[in-house]
Amino acid sequence: MHRPRRDRLRGIIRRPAWWAVAVALCLEACAPSAKAWNEDMRAASLAYQQGRYADAGRLLKAAMKEAERFEPEDPRLVTTLDNLATVYQAQGRYEAADLLSRQARSIDGKAPRPEVSTVGASLNHLAALYLGQGKYADAERLFKLALEAREKAVGPDHPDVANGLHILAELSIAQGKYTEAQPLLARALEIRERATVRDDAGIAATLNDLGLVHYFQGEYAEAEPLLKRALEMREKALGPAHGDVAASLENYAALLRDTNRPQEAAALGARALAIRGSRARSPQ
Repeated sequence: MHRPRRDRLRGIIRRPAWWAVAVALCLEACAPSAKAWNEDMRAASLAYQQGRYADAGRLLKAAMKEAERFEPEDPRLVTTLDNLATVYQAQGRYEAADLLSRQARSIDGKAPRPEVSTVGASLNHLAALYLGQGKYADAERLFKLALEAREKAVGPDHPDVANGLHILAELSIAQGKYTEAQPLLARALEIRERATVRDDAGIAATLNDLGLVHYFQGEYAEAEPLLKRALEMREKALGPAHGDVAASLENYAALLRDTNRPQEAAALGARALAIRGSRARSPQ
């Protein structure tokens, strides 16, 4: 029986919501001298969302040079370090990512928090690295600390809390603990859908993973509408050629195969293969 690979569940870690938050923190509040940093960060965010990791890394290194001109404990330096660490993680450069995350945590522990939405960000980065390396106990401890900090800072219904819940759910999924993951994802989805500012990509990611949790437990009737809606939202939010769209196509195709609809499954699988082939030929 074909099943989706569980490592495809980690999109929320590869594309955390703090990319947008971090850029937004300074768009209006920063001095004119920070204009270059803002521009590099926005361009890096776009490159990362599109999977162009080499470009994102280059832009973040330029932003780092600008950030180093700020005060030693300026939160923009932490933001830049954290984002570059995430790019390295996406490229499989775990040791370099770990080093940057630890550096960010060291600075972040000394600096005052300018925005509650940044609480726990460095903890999440290091925890994500542990998760990628299979260090589940260490990852869970740090993820829970970060989630507790965010809930205290922003309240239980903030989108940042949904991000933390989703990440904890992914940790449970990675260990096959689907019954633990399900309520975490359900709560994350509820928070996301009630948010004043909709994050369709985030909603789609939670729908996808909640659908897969049902799928892995053989609950196909519950899984299908979630996977279908996730696919539709990703196509609208990210475009038809995005890697996450390919993942959704593959996930839905797996369910269709397991429910005796091979022709529909083959059509979706062919679309996913075409997307992945196109992306493989494109420079990252």
